[in-house]
Amino acid sequence: QKQIPVAQCKIFIRKTLGFTGHSFYDMKHLFRISILFFLFYGCAEQQPEGTAVVSGNVSGADDEMLYLEELTPSDLIRVDSVKIGENGRFRLSCQPDETGIYLVKRVNGSFITLVLNKGDHVEIVADSSGFPGRYQVSGNLESKKLQEYFTETSRNQHRLDSLSKVFRTSTSLPDFYRIKVRLDSSFKTLFTEQQNFATQMIHKNPGSLASLLIFNQHFAGKKLFTPENNTDLMLLLDSLLMKNYPGNSHVEAHHRRVEGILKKRKEDELAMAKLAPGMPAPQLNLPDTSGKYISLQSLRGQVVLLCFWATYSPESRARLQRMKEIYRDYHAEGFQIYAVSLDFKKAFWANVLRMERFPWINVSDLKGRYSPVTKLYRVSDDIPYFYLIDKTGKILVRSDNLNEVEGVLKKLPELTKRKAAAH
Repeated sequence: QKQIPVAQCKIFIRKTLGFTGHSFYDMKHLFRISILFFLFYGCAEQQPEGTAVVSGNVSGADDEMLYLEELTPSDLIRVDSVKIGENGRFRLSCQPDETGIYLVKRVNGSFITLVLNKGDHVEIVADSSGFPGRYQVSGNLESKKLQEYFTETSRNQHRLDSLSKVFRTSTSLPDFYRIKVRLDSSFKTLFTEQQNFATQMIHKNPGSLASLLIFNQHFAGKKLFTPENNTDLMLLLDSLLMKNYPGNSHVEAHHRRVEGILKKRKEDELAMAKLAPGMPAPQLNLPDTSGKYISLQSLRGQVVLLCFWATYSPESRARLQRMKEIYRDYHAEGFQIYAVSLDFKKAFWANVLRMERFPWINVSDLKGRYSPVTKLYRVSDDIPYFYLIDKTGKILVRSDNLNEVEGVLKKLPELTKRKAAAH
C-alpha cells in the first residue's frame, strides 16, 4: 500500500482516540498514547528497501488511470497503477530485482519508457496533449538518454505522418507515380536520418541499457538495425553490457542472440565457401509454368546465367529487361539463362512471363523467400541475384550487380571466339 502522509496520520489518531492534549499522567491517556505511538510508527514506516518510485505530473489528465509496466525479454507485466490526482500529480512504485525497462502507460496505450534500478526516484513532467512526445524526466541517467531519443523520434514521426498523409491523398491523382517516387525518396531519407541519430546515440553510450533498447527500435514500420547489417554494433553492445550488467535478463537475452548470430555467420561462411568461384554449382530441379521440371545440370555444355528474381521486385523487372539484350547477344554462341522466380502466386508470375515474353528458361517452386533454393544458394533479400556458371557447371562469379556479371561474360573465350567466328 502507498505510504500515508504523517500529518494525515496525526489527524486520524487524534479523531480516533479522542486525544485532547491533557495530562500525560492519567493512566487512560497513557494507554491511548501507547496506541498513538504504534499507529504513528506504522503510518510513518518507510517502504521496503530498494523500492523504485516514479512520480510527477501529467497535466490535463486528472482522474485518469496511469499504469507502471515492466518490459521483460519475453513479456509485459503490470506492477502498479494509480489514478492521477488533482493538478496531474501521480506516484507509482515497484520492487526491481535488477536494472530493468519500464513503461509509464496511459489508458489510451501511449507510454513513456524508463530504465529503473533499485531505490530510484524518478520524476516525470509531461503534458497529456503531447504525451509521450514532449516530456521531461530526472532522477535516472538512462531514462534521460531515452528521453533524448524518443523526443527526436517524435519529431521525425510527425514528419513521417505528413508524408503518409500526402501519399494517401495522392493515390487517385493522374501523376501519382511521379509523386510516389518523390515520396519514396523522402521516406528513405527520413529513415536514414532516424537510423543515423540512433547510431550516434548508441556509439556515445555503448555500455548503456538504454542503447540496447534503442538498437531494437522500429521506425516507419522497419527495424532500425538488423543482425545481418549491424553485427558489429551488436557485438559492441554485447561486450560492454555483459561487463556493466552481469546477470541482467535483458543483457543475457541479447548475448544469446549474439551467440546465435555468430553461429549463423560461421555457417554462412562455410556455405558461401562452397559457392565460391571454381566450385560446382549446387543441383537445381524446378518446374516451369506448365509443371515440367527442368534441371540446371541439364544445361551442361552451355554458359548459364542463374538469376533469382521476383515479379514484385521493380529492380528485378528492370534488370530482366537488360537480360533480354544479353540473351540476344550470346544465346546463339552457347549461352542460356535459368531464371528462378521467388514468387508465391503462379498467376502473377505467369502473367508477367506472358507480358514480357522472356525467352529463356523460367522456373519456380512458388515458395517465395521460403524456398529451399534461397538457402542453398544463399540468396540475399536484395534481388535480383546472379550466378554465372561455366559450361562444366562451375561457378564463375556471384553478384547482385548485373554489370559485374556481364563484364565476366564478355571475357569468356568460348563465347567471344564463337561470336568472332560468326562475324
